[in-house]
Amino acid sequence: MLRHSRRQVSYATIAGASLLTLALGVGAFPRIAAAWPVGQDGTVTLDDFTVTAANGNIVTIKHAEFEGTNLTEEEIKKLLTPDTPADEEAALAQKLKAGSISIPLVDVAVKKGGAVHIHDVTASDIDSGKIGKFGFASVDGSGTDEDGPVSIKSGAFKMENADLADALGSLGNPSQISPTNHLGYVSWQGVDFVVPDKEAGAGKTTHIALTSFELRNNYDGAILKDAAMKLKGLIIEPSKGSEFANNLAMMNYTRLELNSTIAAHYDAASKKFTLDDFTLDDAGAGAIGLKASFENIDPALFGADSAARMGAVADGAISSLEIKVVNAGLFEKSIAFFADQQKTTAAALKKQWTDAAGQMLPAVLGGDPSALKIAAEAQKFIGAPTNLTIAVHPKSGALKFSDAMAGGDPMALVSTLDISASANK
Repeated sequence: MLRHSRRQVSYATIAGASLLTLALGVGAFPRIAAAWPVGQDGTVTLDDFTVTAANGNIVTIKHAEFEGTNLTEEEIKKLLTPDTPADEEAALAQKLKAGSISIPLVDVAVKKGGAVHIHDVTASDIDSGKIGKFGFASVDGSGTDEDGPVSIKSGAFKMENADLADALGSLGNPSQISPTNHLGYVSWQGVDFVVPDKEAGAGKTTHIALTSFELRNNYDGAILKDAAMKLKGLIIEPSKGSEFANNLAMMNYTRLELNSTIAAHYDAASKKFTLDDFTLDDAGAGAIGLKASFENIDPALFGADSAARMGAVADGAISSLEIKVVNAGLFEKSIAFFADQQKTTAAALKKQWTDAAGQMLPAVLGGDPSALKIAAEAQKFIGAPTNLTIAVHPKSGALKFSDAMAGGDPMALVSTLDISASANK
């Protein structure tokens, strides 16, 4: 596979194909992506376009149509050339406009052996970094990376209503990509790839798969109104003998199988930001969930001024926090592991943990009246680990971030909080 530079990665991000290119390392593909935001004046057609990168990889586009483009054929070809200087590419990328783009097939021939095929690339309503729609139908390929064999399969990728103008403006300096880019909708289906695991040794590979990813954001101008993300079936399977695999093996796991959801909304008038749900779960281990409410979050948080963003965070406050842990086997495996390490039994270790919870939590909470109840709920969870919920509310209504980060006496900070716990409900 083709290795890509930081400059190449930035173009993939701008075009909305970053998930694909980061996964595949298709070095020339970001150039193709960068050429998609193109125009309104004429039509440019390319046939049998071939370009060879400095690393020897060859990109071939048998046919491509750029309708309503404001760029010339030579300018488009320059964007499709992997080794065009970054400043020239940045200038052209900022200029690009297009009514629609169609590339039925992109072939990448890898110098070390193998090929990658990107099918049915389309884009529409592109205007200087604003993208109405962009996507591709599928990707398939295999090849040889510097460290070993690679394979990739991917289903459809779609992106809609994206505003990446700020990123386009910072192409000349990839380390300064603006955080204010907007993505209305992104989805990616059926991803499965294998890449070399150099640290584990020759011939070792890591397997990563994804059933689906979906992101939906709504904006009021530049300000985020609400966001939702769903990730299903993310599998990370390290090679045997790698450090990652050995760490998983300590708990008798061979791979991670993750799902995640995120939901949040922001009300600019009241300056309230709410994390309605953040959940990460592994079917064979358990889940952790988080909910939180924040106040006095200035809309500058979503702007381009970095100092103003930092100020918005510093002036903000948290009014509630809830953490829920659900056990689906990880607790028992942890008990078994640590019991083996300490040369004791699982039952004996659970008693140690139960006694420690009863003694340490009241001490940590500084004699707060609720401490004994919290300790009792923690002991209940240790005895029958189903789920445990911890809720925190500032006694004054809200706790400023600047106060929380100021340091000082931790016990004084704890004394400003109402903390409760509930087990197995």
